[in-house]
Amino acid sequence: MCGKGSDCASRTCTSNICQAPTCTDSIKNQDETDIDCGGSACLRCEDSRTCGEGSDCVSRTCTSNTCQTPTCSDSIKNQDETDIDCGGSTCPRCVDTKTCGEGSDCVSRACTLNICQAPTCSDGVKNQDETDIDCGGSTCSQCVDTKTCNEAPTCIDGFKNQDETDVDCGGSTCPQCEDSKTCGVGSDCVSRACTSNICQAPTCSDGIKNQGETDIDCGGSTCPQCEDSRTCGVGSDCVSRSCTLSICQAPTCSDGIKNQDETDIDCGGRTCGKCGVGKKCCEDIQDVLFS
Repeated sequence: MCGKGSDCASRTCTSNICQAPTCTDSIKNQDETDIDCGGSACLRCEDSRTCGEGSDCVSRTCTSNTCQTPTCSDSIKNQDETDIDCGGSTCPRCVDTKTCGEGSDCVSRACTLNICQAPTCSDGVKNQDETDIDCGGSTCSQCVDTKTCNEAPTCIDGFKNQDETDVDCGGSTCPQCEDSKTCGVGSDCVSRACTSNICQAPTCSDGIKNQGETDIDCGGSTCPQCEDSRTCGVGSDCVSRSCTLSICQAPTCSDGIKNQDETDIDCGGRTCGKCGVGKKCCEDIQDVLFS
């Protein structure tokens, strides 16, 4: 006779009679680790339920007395893995000699007697770097007619492949395209100018730093000299002819350069002081005739 569950070893009291414990009585009894799960009698516990060891859990992973979600790196064969942390629908394929259920469980895609096999050129599986079953690639013999082949694409194969924007140019891998070739963005072109998906010839007014320009549309051997504060490589890139730390400088009367309207270096003209004897001047000297 019992009055309540705590009167019974099974902790189950029904109609004043102690009942035998079951795995569906919604009570933690027997050697269950959580209500109606775990232990030697009941089903394993789902994630987040209490456990004593891995065998108490569906995931077979018990950490800090709590069933953990299974992963492909928990060093336990769980989920639908065919071997520890590999195979099945979730984890990576298994390497050679690991347990498998079918070819797709294996890196080699060859599963014989439930063991992943090393790939060969006669295993009836397209693996290694074969281009078709047991042929092509760097290891197996060449493929006969009608079999699949696949030369690795290059930037000199005469085909528009990879992410090229035109044949053997453009994209992230190949050289930039010459003028009139197809492009997607400016970086696909040598000129860096792409308009209506065509690489354009560079100009000194295209708003792009190309040709040999030192700054946008100025400097270099083709375009006009750059104004002050623009980027330069040498003095000749600048209107002021003064380039310091790769920046065109405003001209002065002490920069050691003949610029502004100076008639000689740092002298003459409207801005700087008069030139000394022997320096160049540009005003015409006319004889004054006295009558």
